[in-house]
Amino acid sequence: MIEDLSGYVDRYYEIIPECETVLFDGTFLRNGMIVLAEDPSQRLDIPGDSASRAEIYHARTHNRWCVVRDVMQLRYPDGYRTISFVGEYADGSMRKRALKIHHAWIVKKDSIPAKGSSGLEKALESMKNLNSAREV
Repeated sequence: MIEDLSGYVDRYYEIIPECETVLFDGTFLRNGMIVLAEDPSQRLDIPGDSASRAEIYHARTHNRWCVVRDVMQLRYPDGYRTISFVGEYADGSMRKRALKIHHAWIVKKDSIPAKGSSGLEKALESMKNLNSAREV
């Protein structure tokens, strides 16, 4: 069971247009962005008391906002493309994320880096503010 659900989003979470937008696919991901997988099939219903360890792990990876670090695109000789990055979560945990490049992402608008900047520090501060607002 997940004890603290404050940082989790529902499987069918919908964007808040005033502060979030959708990136068409992973080619647009940049270090410092705060993201959530857009496709509900990537997320789970929040696991309850009978959740398996695999379900809890999946929810901790896919049902929470994370800051993108070390993003890279991989193209294989057969044309298959993936996007990989380390996701840093508000509690300090990190998980490698790797998905097909065509997956869409929800991104916090204020974490989109300005041209010529990594935006990572701004994203980490935004993540702290997001969690502080949820705790109130």
